[in-house]
Amino acid sequence: MNTPEPPPDKRDRRDRDLSERTAGKWGIAALILALACCAGPLVIVAIASGALGALGAALGNPVVLATAGVILVAAITALLLHRHRRR
Repeated sequence: MNTPEPPPDKRDRRDRDLSERTAGKWGIAALILALACCAGPLVIVAIASGALGALGAALGNPVVLATAGVILVAAITALLLHRHRRR
């Protein structure tokens, strides 16, 4: 005589729901940390380069604009090379 197992009680369901929510929060935290670690430096350089470009445009100085472009291209190239070497 095999008797069916009783369904889990409310406490087990509550614990499982809490565990799933906690795992979701840790996953989001890990995603934010990974974005800050990997994309953060590129974002900072892009903002600085954009500010330098805006300053060059406001001053009408092509040398400052060219410097901003070179900094941005160098940062993107360094990021791509770093990712390629990790593989």
